[in-house]
Amino acid sequence: MKARRNSEKTTQVCEGVSMPFLAKPAAPATAWSISDGSLEALKWVGLALMTGDHVNKYLLLDASPTLYALGRMVMPLFGFVLMANLARRGAFQAGMHLRVMRRLAVFVLLATPAFVRLVGWWPLNILVTLGLATLIVWLLERGGAVARVAALIAFLIGGALVEFWWPALLCCLGAWGSHAVPMGSRCSCGSWRQPRSQSSTATFPRWPPCP
Repeated sequence: MKARRNSEKTTQVCEGVSMPFLAKPAAPATAWSISDGSLEALKWVGLALMTGDHVNKYLLLDASPTLYALGRMVMPLFGFVLMANLARRGAFQAGMHLRVMRRLAVFVLLATPAFVRLVGWWPLNILVTLGLATLIVWLLERGGAVARVAALIAFLIGGALVEFWWPALLCCLGAWGSHAVPMGSRCSCGSWRQPRSQSSTATFPRWPPCP
């Protein structure tokens, strides 16, 4: 009986206590934006770091550990800028992915002879890496089971052939996915999408904080 009375008192106390951490709904996702100027600046930073890396590798014979370390930032920067542009509103409908792949293919053909002479044919250079990442994104944007399977095959097989391998593809896909994947919802076509800004900035969702 005493235990029952204590339980009833505890229930009454709990009912009278406000617990906002249980009743308050999760905060809606906010967004942070990247302006065109910032993306342009990141691109030029990547070009400068790439130049320093090539000078260190082919002229200084890897004599500078600093230039080597800074050069490891080139692929993530280029991948991020490319994916941010591909994730813009209307980019898929406007055929941006196909234009990017065509342009990259042209530069791959121009750069491959020198690359093979200096490095070898495998792995294929970073332009092929970016082109493969663009192809995978294009397939995912198309949606449907066949396109998703093709994207998976391209990732698994292509990742073994390109420079920086699967981690580079994951880096690019992560940058694209942080914008293109909504907070657990899908559009009617079956592909993952996030409402995108119509302005000249690339807008990415920020995950709500954990309760």
